[in-house]
Amino acid sequence: MIRKLFFPFALGAIVLVLAGCGKEEQIDPYTKASLREATYGEVTSDGFMYKIVNPTVIDTLGNFVVARQGNLTMFITGNNIARQAGKLGDPSKLTFNVVKRFKPMVHFQCTSIVSPTDSIVVENGESVTLPNTTDIG
Repeated sequence: MIRKLFFPFALGAIVLVLAGCGKEEQIDPYTKASLREATYGEVTSDGFMYKIVNPTVIDTLGNFVVARQGNLTMFITGNNIARQAGKLGDPSKLTFNVVKRFKPMVHFQCTSIVSPTDSIVVENGESVTLPNTTDIG
């Protein structure tokens, strides 16, 4: 009698365990950080991959988005990133998935932009020349 009750429950438990084993959990390679944390390495990330959430965008032009936090201003680069960011709406509601680059100066290369309703991949096929930010003279 006990065997007749126990067997269906045991079989059901085994089926549930095996059914849950087939799916791998998706791991986001980007580490969430503020612009300051990503710039100064206050939050570590494998491959320097960061998720900059809702940065204060002060300007966009061609291959550049200029973001600011306090007195820190950084370039986020990508081919036609200004136009692509404009398609997604309000820049204060965007998340930039970026890779930190160190040459010729510290900046962020954007791989994708995520909005509350959509996302877009930013191509990085051609090199982007950063503007000169030093005083001449």
